[in-house]
Amino acid sequence: EGTENGSVFALLSSMIYVFSGTGQDRWCILLLTLAAVLAAAFRQSYLRRGTGSDLICVGGGMAAYELCLLTVGVFLELTYPERWPVFLMTALVSTLSAGLLYAPLKHIGTIGGNVWKE
Repeated sequence: EGTENGSVFALLSSMIYVFSGTGQDRWCILLLTLAAVLAAAFRQSYLRRGTGSDLICVGGGMAAYELCLLTVGVFLELTYPERWPVFLMTALVSTLSAGLLYAPLKHIGTIGGNVWKE
């Protein structure tokens, strides 16, 4: 969706994630939004639009988010640094699930027609 629309979506979805009670704390809103915006800006600046580049950026964004989550958890003494493989495995599983859901969600997004852009 690009950097502008993607950042609004990332902010709203991270707020729903945190305020629904499943997120760790309110700082997850900042981490998720920042990871999504940086991944979208990287894709828009350096990669061609396509499924592969989208999944690369999803994987990078999830890895960045999970490693930032680990860093904050270590700083707040909620976890210890030796658990980094668990955080990377979570990022990998999230990326794989995004890959499985990519095609159905792409088709759902075209309901109502495509927006004409100049």
